[in-house]
Amino acid sequence: MANLLNNYIWLADTIYKAGKISLEQINDKRRAQGYDPIPERTFHKWRKGVEDLMDISIACERKNGYRYYIENTDELKKGSLRNWLLNTMSTSNLLVENKNLKNRILVDDIPSGQTYLQPIIDAIKNGHQLELVHQSFWSDPHTSIVNPYCLRLNRQRWYLLAEKIGSGLRTYGLDRILQLKELDTKFTYPDNFDPDAYFNGCIGVIVDEDYPVQCVRIKVNKMQANYLRTLKLHESQTEIENNNDFSIFELHVRPTIDFEQELRMQGADLEVLEPEWLRCKLLENAKKTIELYGN
Repeated sequence: MANLLNNYIWLADTIYKAGKISLEQINDKRRAQGYDPIPERTFHKWRKGVEDLMDISIACERKNGYRYYIENTDELKKGSLRNWLLNTMSTSNLLVENKNLKNRILVDDIPSGQTYLQPIIDAIKNGHQLELVHQSFWSDPHTSIVNPYCLRLNRQRWYLLAEKIGSGLRTYGLDRILQLKELDTKFTYPDNFDPDAYFNGCIGVIVDEDYPVQCVRIKVNKMQANYLRTLKLHESQTEIENNNDFSIFELHVRPTIDFEQELRMQGADLEVLEPEWLRCKLLENAKKTIELYGN
């Protein structure tokens, strides 16, 4: 089963990167990598497996030599679960194949959180409430009964968005859950709730209605602009001006504390132009930093 899964991942990744590709060209790549070519019947079984497992549809363009392509590429390009699955699984497959280089491929440590990932997914799927004990960074452990709405991955940490009974929506870091139990009690997921809309404009997981989505303009030097072009601060980021010395980017975000932290990480390479209140806030923070090091 593991080998079959690797084949699905390889096929989806190969077709996605190629754009459009024939079975003959796919088999050329197989041979170049030391694999046996895929018989046509097997190829169509793998196509079906990719769709069932990863929700990625491989379509066929009959003209120009029966070329295959990923039908739902728009979903793959905008940070969807499909995109995350494809990238994660293809990277995992690549690392397994090159495990002899394990001491030369370095990755960051990831906070624990996967322990409760499966039971939370089960509860979401079954429409069951959860009883959890959560330890936040600023309070003692507390027990809550919650209706699990959705999961969100941010900065290598998993978070659960859930309705705490009697208190509204809350976000729980999975790495800070001490105990968790799926209850038999059913709950009704609201038909009008849209997780994407709820997190609209958010950089991380903080949703604060005191900070409406607004236009933020930042100015960065030429070198830093290259980084921001390849790894955006937010999906809404667009470059509205550039020259030999600097670039100006515009974002539509909720400028909450996690967004401020993102900006501060850029240091002196980034200047907030608008809104004025955010510019002033970062200026005050910079003054406090100077005072700290001055003492």
